Amino acid sequence: MFDLTGFGALNLDIIYEIDEITALHRHGIYLTPGHETIGRRDELARLVSILNDEARLISKCGGGSAANTTVCLANLGFKTAFAGIAGMDADGDKILNSMHQVDLTKVVRNGKSGVCLVVIDKGLRDRAMCVFPPQTDAKTWDMLKIPDSKFLHFSSLALKNAPAIQMKLLSTTRSDFIFSFDPGEIYCSKGLDFFLELVKRADLLFLTEAELQMLYSSESSSTTTDMMIMKVFNLLRRNGNYLGLNSFPILVLKQGKNGATIFYDSNFDKNFHVPALEVKDVVDTTGAGDAFDAGFLSGIFKGKSLKDAATDGIVIATKSISAFGRSWLERSTTFDF
Repeated sequence: MFDLTGFGALNLDIIYEIDEITALHRHGIYLTPGHETIGRRDELARLVSILNDEARLISKCGGGSAANTTVCLANLGFKTAFAGIAGMDADGDKILNSMHQVDLTKVVRNGKSGVCLVVIDKGLRDRAMCVFPPQTDAKTWDMLKIPDSKFLHFSSLALKNAPAIQMKLLSTTRSDFIFSFDPGEIYCSKGLDFFLELVKRADLLFLTEAELQMLYSSESSSTTTDMMIMKVFNLLRRNGNYLGLNSFPILVLKQGKNGATIFYDSNFDKNFHVPALEVKDVVDTTGAGDAFDAGFLSGIFKGKSLKDAATDGIVIATKSISAFGRSWLERSTTFDF
């Protein structure tokens, strides 16, 4: 049995650095640092051509939120697997070759791989992302299977019917697992109803403050952040204690440079805050939230307290922003936990 199986997008991240991201405006390209959008596949070649002229190509590496978390956990010594679709192309080869120590027997190869253009504003030291979904036969998603795992960790897919695909996959696997879910901006920007059933099934939910606001953007301005948190928390599955791990449900609110706040206990009467670590040199924030998820989950796997698990998440996230993409993992052979 695996400690965790991840499922979500398998993208090739093409990372650029630009002096000022506003320089792209004259080409009709409006990307916002700190945010993620979905692009049309027929626009990809044009955007790459413009970025090659206006920006500096930094690297091409495997990406995808759940994939990043799964790879990180594998590097931390846990037994992990991934289920997903990679293209039958050179990009797919590069994506899978980057997933060191992860079991990939449940990855299906078909069509063209998904691509994520990551543009880092040199001055702001923040990135904007534009995701281009994979081109694959719709029936290919029905071929996916989940191996026996203690945890399943899902993130978003840039597809209109993505939540339905994921709910179907959940229903076809064993029932005694913990479901960890990080929907990301792609789902949250569509509103809570888009992926409500996945939230209701989740034992552990990761959200950023911005994503939380997106879920209730249509409500009255009198709806406070605390009220939003309470509403989301009350949707989560009450799963009690399982496999000797910490009690669920758990809502993790990721707050970037302000750290993270963890809400737990079935009555929503317990929470605590963990501050971020001071960072002098930020290289690339891409995947920092995914690295946090991995650190937090690793603490839970080890039976640590929730506060210690959150601290591990902060430490791993801090390490991740010291290099571009996943390259920080190649330099971090040990972790001080």
